[in-house]
Amino acid sequence: CGACAFMGTAATMQVMAEALGIALPGTALIPATDEVLREAAVSAAHQVVNLIKKNITPSQILTKKAFENAMMVHAAIAGSTNAMIHMPAIAHELNQLISPDMFDEIHRRIPFILNVRASGKFPAEYLWYAGGVPAVMAALNACHSPRCIVSSLPNLLSTTTSADGIRSRTASHARSIPEASRLQTEPAGGASRRMEN
Repeated sequence: CGACAFMGTAATMQVMAEALGIALPGTALIPATDEVLREAAVSAAHQVVNLIKKNITPSQILTKKAFENAMMVHAAIAGSTNAMIHMPAIAHELNQLISPDMFDEIHRRIPFILNVRASGKFPAEYLWYAGGVPAVMAALNACHSPRCIVSSLPNLLSTTTSADGIRSRTASHARSIPEASRLQTEPAGGASRRMEN
């Protein structure tokens, strides 16, 4: 993914960009040497052109609900604490307030479900092989709590067919690392919790 092989700041912010709806679904943590990365870049460029043609701006995508979704995904992946600096800064540019209390409240109720470094055993890019951010969001939706995921990604990005095509071409990779595709759940308890394998 062109970043450290653990859920540090770079990997976390790739996931956050996707969870916020400003990166194409299924593109966070694509391995840096995979040919799919080039395809994803071309698809992203086409999507930017489509957004410009439709006069859709970041402020229409980066809503309060999008930030709440991203914080839920952050809790589920035990993302870097630096996201608690970067996400409020992004929100500030949109005249929105993201408080530490919001992070705390969300992290206390969302389970940690990944077994990737630094909290787990596998490299962060294995999350992409296991289905990526869409798989994390699906797992959170499966918790059957009406407060788990408050809304889906904005329709204008979640319906991108090129991302589906990228995902289907990587299905064979998922079979080669079956352990990484097992999402493991523990009770919620804050962003600093660590998972034992």
